[in-house]
Amino acid sequence: MSTYTTSGLFSWVDRPVQWSAATSSSIDRSLSYTYSDYPLFDYRLNDTQHGLVRSAFGAWAAVSGITFEEVSDSMMADIRVGIDAIDGIDSTLGEATYWWTGSNSLDKASIAFDSADLSTAWTGSGPAPANTWSFYSTAVHEIGHAIGIGHLSQTDAIMYPYANNVSTLTTADIEQAVLRYGAAAATTVAPTASTTAITVSAAPAGGVDDAFYFSRYADVAAAGADAVTHYASHGWREGRDPTAWFDTSFYLNANADVAAAGINPFDHFQTSGSGEGRNPNSMFDMAWYLTNNPDVAVAGVNPITHYWSSGWRENRDPGPSFDTSAYLDANPDVRAAGINALEHWLMFGEAEGRALA
Repeated sequence: MSTYTTSGLFSWVDRPVQWSAATSSSIDRSLSYTYSDYPLFDYRLNDTQHGLVRSAFGAWAAVSGITFEEVSDSMMADIRVGIDAIDGIDSTLGEATYWWTGSNSLDKASIAFDSADLSTAWTGSGPAPANTWSFYSTAVHEIGHAIGIGHLSQTDAIMYPYANNVSTLTTADIEQAVLRYGAAAATTVAPTASTTAITVSAAPAGGVDDAFYFSRYADVAAAGADAVTHYASHGWREGRDPTAWFDTSFYLNANADVAAAGINPFDHFQTSGSGEGRNPNSMFDMAWYLTNNPDVAVAGVNPITHYWSSGWRENRDPGPSFDTSAYLDANPDVRAAGINALEHWLMFGEAEGRALA
C-alpha cells in the first residue's frame, strides 16, 4: 500500500534498513507477485544518480536514530530505488510506495524517479538552477516517505508536498524522523552545569500527517484532496484532527481565546501554543511532563517529541491522567505489538472501551 493510505506512526523495525539500487527486472516481477502495485523499473540509476541517492540516505541517518546499509540488489532489500515512467513531463518527479505488516511495521518500500523528467534534473549540489529540479532533494523527500514520513505543511521543509528547491532537512523534517526512530546518537549531549534556562522546542511532527488524515477521513482521500490544504481550509472547522496526537475539538474547547479568534488551532499550537504550555489533547500535559522529567526540560526537547520517540518506551507518563506502564499492563496485546501506549488510547483504546489500568 502507498504512503497515503495508512494510519498511525509507521516505521522500520529492521536495523539497519537495507537499500539497493534496482538492477534486475526479474526481482521487480517477483516482488510484484507479493506486493500489489510494486513498480517494474524501466532503468537503473546511473553513477551520478546513485551517488546522490546514497547521500540522501545519509542525510536522514545523520539526524535521527535510523541506520541504513547499502546492499546488492535482491528481493531481501527493504527499499529498492530505480527509474520508471510515472506520469509524464512536469508533474510527479518521484514516487515512494511502502507496504506494511502488523504493529505499524514497514515491510517493503520502493522509490521511483520519473524517467520523463530526468532531462531537467539538476545533479549538482545546493538549490537547483531555474527551470530544473534537484535530484538530490527529491531523493531525500522520497526516502522520507519510504521511512514512514508523510507531507508537512511547512513550506521550507523537505517534506513539503510541492517542489520548493530546499536541499537541507529542516527542524520539522528532523522531528518527524526523531518521532519514529529517536535522536541520532551523535547529536545527544549531556546538560552542563552552566545551563540556567529551559527552552521548549517547536512542536513535533511539523505538520498535518497525511497518512493519518486520509485513513481517518476516507471522504477526503476519496475526493483526492490534499490533506494539508483540506485541514487548513475545512478540516479544523469540522472538528477533524490533523495528527494522532492533536485533538482539534479539545484544543478549541480548552482555549477560548483561540476559538474566539477563529484561527487554525493546529497552527496556533505549532507557532505559540506549544511554547505557552497549552496541551494538544486531554491526556498530554506539557508542563507536567517537563516538571516530572527534568532531563527533558534541561535538554530543551519538545515534550511530545520526546514521549513519542522514546518516552513511552521508558514508561514515562504523558500526564497525571495516563499511566503508560499501567495501560500496557492492562492491555498486553498493545504491549506485545510494540505500539505507543498513548497513541493507541487516542486512536483506538478509548473508543474500544479499553481499561486505563
